[in-house]
Amino acid sequence: MQVAYKQLLKVGLPALLIVLSLAAGCFTPVPHSTVPTHAHPVVGTWEFQDGGLSHRREFTPDGKCIMYRGRTAVGKDKKPIEYKDNGEAIQVCDFYTVSPRKVIVIKIDRRKEKLPYEVLADGRLSVEGRNIAKRIR
Repeated sequence: MQVAYKQLLKVGLPALLIVLSLAAGCFTPVPHSTVPTHAHPVVGTWEFQDGGLSHRREFTPDGKCIMYRGRTAVGKDKKPIEYKDNGEAIQVCDFYTVSPRKVIVIKIDRRKEKLPYEVLADGRLSVEGRNIAKRIR
């Protein structure tokens, strides 16, 4: 172990941090993508409804999925008169492609859930197999 440590010091601090993170279980390497993320049809911004809220997912060309929760209805008698956009990013996760239409988002939590997203034939997005999103950008 001491020899490996000395070799890592020659390589530099970033390599040492990666090895230590792997050893501690704090780092989940993203598997190799079958389709480049920048060319995948999932790249863009999608919106869907769940639990009375409008949620957004923004997939970036560099393999990030930014999850937003917001756009709650504001008005008397729960009528959606006006929308207040409080859509703050709640998580930034990595994603990788598994097919020309499907990606896996690695959720950043203790369980490191792998969430499936799939671009359907009609151009909508299946969100974790539970909701359907429409592209907004």
